[in-house]
Amino acid sequence: MKLLIVLVVITLLVGAANASISPVVTEVGKISWCIDGLGLYPDTIGIIQVEKPAGAMVKSAYMAAATTGFRSYQLAAGDIKIDGADVVWTTEIANSIGSYNYWADVTSLVEDKINAAPAGRIDFTITESPDYDTDGELLVVIFDDPAQTTDNTIILMFGAQLTTGDNFNILLAEPLDLTDPNLALDFSLASSYSYQESSYQFSVVDVNGQRMTSWAGGNDDGITTASNGNLFTVGGLDDNTANPADPNAQPLGDKRYDDELYSLLPFVQTGDTSIAVSTLNPSNDDNLLFAGLYLRSVTASIGQILLSPTSATNTIDTMHTVTATVQDEEGNPIVGKTVTFTIISGPNTGLIGTGITDIDGKAQFSYSSDLAGTDTITASFMDDSGTTITSNEVTKTWELPPYTIEKDFRFTAVDFTPYNCGPDGICGTDDDFQEPADLGMTLPDVDGDGKSEVKYVLNKKGEVTSTNPGQLYAVITITGIGIDTVVLDDAFGTQFDVNPGKLGGGVEVLKIGADGLAEVLTDTPQVTFASVDNDAGAVSLAIDLDMPLEMDEELMIYIKYQTALKFEMPDITDFTNTADVTINEGTDMSAVAVVEFV
Repeated sequence: MKLLIVLVVITLLVGAANASISPVVTEVGKISWCIDGLGLYPDTIGIIQVEKPAGAMVKSAYMAAATTGFRSYQLAAGDIKIDGADVVWTTEIANSIGSYNYWADVTSLVEDKINAAPAGRIDFTITESPDYDTDGELLVVIFDDPAQTTDNTIILMFGAQLTTGDNFNILLAEPLDLTDPNLALDFSLASSYSYQESSYQFSVVDVNGQRMTSWAGGNDDGITTASNGNLFTVGGLDDNTANPADPNAQPLGDKRYDDELYSLLPFVQTGDTSIAVSTLNPSNDDNLLFAGLYLRSVTASIGQILLSPTSATNTIDTMHTVTATVQDEEGNPIVGKTVTFTIISGPNTGLIGTGITDIDGKAQFSYSSDLAGTDTITASFMDDSGTTITSNEVTKTWELPPYTIEKDFRFTAVDFTPYNCGPDGICGTDDDFQEPADLGMTLPDVDGDGKSEVKYVLNKKGEVTSTNPGQLYAVITITGIGIDTVVLDDAFGTQFDVNPGKLGGGVEVLKIGADGLAEVLTDTPQVTFASVDNDAGAVSLAIDLDMPLEMDEELMIYIKYQTALKFEMPDITDFTNTADVTINEGTDMSAVAVVEFV
């Protein structure tokens, strides 16, 4: 699954006193949404619905509303009610058509009813007063949705777009991948004071320079004949993302030709790093107050600083790099800014780094961890007004490396604890030291078939007198942080015996440190059980380490073999040696090494 990090920047094409639509809510996670709208006049009571997914719970809910164009009416708390409860507006914005747009967080008014209800449609009673001066309202609910399998982003934008044109510039920190089967780029618009029954009142929308629609608007969500007081529409319930078949069509009288719910996918290509969405209201009397983006399988962040990647998982003691992208409100990179990276939670809480943005507005921070767990990281910078701007949060999960087991055959003499008499050349003095272990050379595999190669040495009767090499070691190497107990059952064929057939000489157990020095465990209490049975072709060991393995440490077991066929005819069947291991009483692993006779 490809994750895209999206930075949405809204820029005005034409300056105005009105506040352009800008992001007010961004949610990321296993989430989904539902949007519904309503225009009531001449009624004063109507129904807005919510479609609840199975098992979903309300994350947040919001209402937007608009008063009727050119009436200059301003809503008060309680003018609109949800199930009898007053909606208290937190934002009021004057628009371009002599009326006002409103925004409120209504989570507390709807969440209990929705969460208690079964999956499906849920009715909420909306009351308007005065109804003629209120053109309509919309309700958007964001759900924590267990049915979602990807991290999705929902962006809600509110304001009052200019009738003479606004532009949304969606910048992608990573190129789009249209092969992602989960990818969705859904776009919803809401407008008020738009009449399409017998009048050409509409807005046009272009995406990446291509016309998507020329017929946005109408009173799709009005419950009666179109009239001032119900000229309201929003892309949501009972609409679909199929874009207008003819993006240039303006079918007078057919307000449903465009339902204000769209997909941006037809206008983008794999590899795109930005999406430009432009709106224009040629009739100069529509009011676009809301836009919503539902980006499935896309992780998005809105603002002047974006941190990526949003999540990553690696083993401890490896390097991880996060990148902050700093841009102005028009999407231009800001060069030379100091960015502070902070780990706000996790095993490395409190770690701070800084970087300077380059020509692309990017700064990086790299670090590693020797502890397992999940770090949460943010980035921030100070803008020209002295305000600290903080990025989205990203996570880094550090995991212990997996346990590994390998097996091979080695020859030549080994020396597990080579001793150096030091610079003075006199053994037994204070400058003596132990050198890294000589662990032997791996038997050759000349033909590259994965089998080590051994030759029989025969007498004149064709009987085996020895092998070349004369003795060899089957070596089992086990790694993994936290390993403290190992149970080994090693099975081997009939051509070789363990010689001598005992722990010590025939079987050796070593702990190799990160510095290459060996600690010989063979004759210590850490080997709690040992059995060598040449007749059965089996070696069994139980090991209980005093100290668990750490990073870059290895547990090695050497089994020394000599031919079991002396003065017998050679057996050229492959000699297979299988090690079955149980680690920490719960993880079973195995490794196989094979000798072929050439």
